[in-house]
Amino acid sequence: MWLHGIDSLDGVSSVTPWLLIDKFSLFFDLLLCLGGALAALLAGGYLPEHNLDRGEFYSLLLFSTFGAMMLAAAGIC
Repeated sequence: MWLHGIDSLDGVSSVTPWLLIDKFSLFFDLLLCLGGALAALLAGGYLPEHNLDRGEFYSLLLFSTFGAMMLAAAGIC
């Protein structure tokens, strides 16, 4: 998508008013995914060490990363 643009995707016109898929949003999506993955990797050792090992951490991390990605791609209606 970075090289060819969004014209090659099917169904983009249905979310166009709400989500903007451009190089700006793709860059921040990649940056947020890398940050979420790094947080998950670092938490794997930190949480058990401090007796904070709970399962909901990873689901909260996933949902917050997804929300930040949607915020980066949000458009004005």
